[in-house]
Amino acid sequence: MTEARHSTPVTTAAQPVEPDGGGDGITCPSCLETNAEGANFCRRCGAPLSALAVIGPWERIQAQGFAFRQAAWGPARGIVLAGIWLIFGPAVIVLPIMWIEADLAEASGTTRAAVALMWLLDAALLFRVTWNYLRKKTAANPRPEAS
Repeated sequence: MTEARHSTPVTTAAQPVEPDGGGDGITCPSCLETNAEGANFCRRCGAPLSALAVIGPWERIQAQGFAFRQAAWGPARGIVLAGIWLIFGPAVIVLPIMWIEADLAEASGTTRAAVALMWLLDAALLFRVTWNYLRKKTAANPRPEAS
């Protein structure tokens, strides 16, 4: 049901994942890959597998990255769509207003470029998640063909 998003094994700086040969280990809840015992992340899709994956400083960044990748590339659920809009929607609305009101047009080129890049990234993520949600919704409820 879920396809792999990585063609190479995902490893962490804290604990490299080595292939296991016997089928024993931790099964990834995202892609159902069997991982080595004690692995923090799935070697196939990068999903967090242990408590350390969400509390360790470096591991937390990787776990958040996995969540954003799932939201951007996987079929979105309504709660994911709402959460992404709550996180990134205000920036997409406020950044152009800041550009106009705060005289960012007179700011340095680096500042303008950073604000423009932030707006583009936020808008692209919102578009992608919304598109995935709408595409999933229309695939689940196809229109009847006219005869």
